[in-house]
Amino acid sequence: MAVSEQTGRAYTRHPFDLGIEVERAVQHTEKLAPPGKRVMVYQWSGNTRPFEAAILRTRRAGLPNINGGDTRFDAEFPSIAYVAPISRMVGKERQIYAVGANEIIYTNSWTGPYFGFRNLEQTVRNTEEPRRLKGFNINYHVYSAERQASLDAVKAMLDLARSMRLAPIATSHYARIADSFFATEVRKLGPHLWSVGNRGHLNTVRFDKAEPIAVDLARSEGVLGATRYAGSLYAALDPAVPTAIVAVRPRTDNHADPAGQPMLIDARWTVRELSWSSLCHFAYRASGFGRGEFTWRAAPSTLYDVRVRQGTALVWNGDVSTDADGKLELLFPNTRRDTVQVELACRAPHNEASN
Repeated sequence: MAVSEQTGRAYTRHPFDLGIEVERAVQHTEKLAPPGKRVMVYQWSGNTRPFEAAILRTRRAGLPNINGGDTRFDAEFPSIAYVAPISRMVGKERQIYAVGANEIIYTNSWTGPYFGFRNLEQTVRNTEEPRRLKGFNINYHVYSAERQASLDAVKAMLDLARSMRLAPIATSHYARIADSFFATEVRKLGPHLWSVGNRGHLNTVRFDKAEPIAVDLARSEGVLGATRYAGSLYAALDPAVPTAIVAVRPRTDNHADPAGQPMLIDARWTVRELSWSSLCHFAYRASGFGRGEFTWRAAPSTLYDVRVRQGTALVWNGDVSTDADGKLELLFPNTRRDTVQVELACRAPHNEASN
């Protein structure tokens, strides 16, 4: 056993080398991966406490980094003090923390209880209400299959995720969103009007204590829509618009937006490049995991013809009706994560089409 003079790290055959740890590790991993599959994120192992040069090396390799933080908020750790921040600074570099702890933390370094990962559910619920603090990630290793209790715990958490209304994204996507949070520039342009630029992968703006306000689509640019949750207002920004303009107005009981344009309420997939000529004709691009689920507000009591394409191929089409408030719920099968083009066009008022 020897010790590297440069890093102070022990080694057996070759001195510690960041080139081996990062670039060569990525190259080797990609050789083992299916054709066309690329490494998209660098995840810290061991004590998950990388030093500055290591983080810099991953960024120069074009990879976001993630891990550490070990957020818990449950009966054994009953305080918000155990909820980690988004990241930590290491010199001039930034380490992005994982959303939550993995099963090694919940099982006390794999000494038991082996069902401990079930406590993740408490953390998820405690960081969701009364105020959303974290997302939901299920971070586990293959050794969870060693014991029935630990395997059952992982399955239970996967079932929990399937039962919740979530928008699944890749770990690399989350890491890029987290990085973008610290670069985003928000500038006030006037009363209740802001620009949101240099935001990278960050495409949501949250207004807290927002019961009296609503997004004003007529004065906004690059805003797909908005939704409410736990007293907050979430505005969804179009990733295709580099600098969005977000405007708010006093809230009314009228569900229809005065801009007369379709409004995204929620989506399981990522939505971008929204275009419309009227409430009766709009289109967008989308991609994600699992089946496509979208809720829009459009023309009230109207039957829409929906066409979903991948490239020039039509992969799904059907009819979807809005209710009296213009709420439209669209659902179509999984399309292997390929980006699709979704187009909706009015066929007739719903009450006419029903006769």
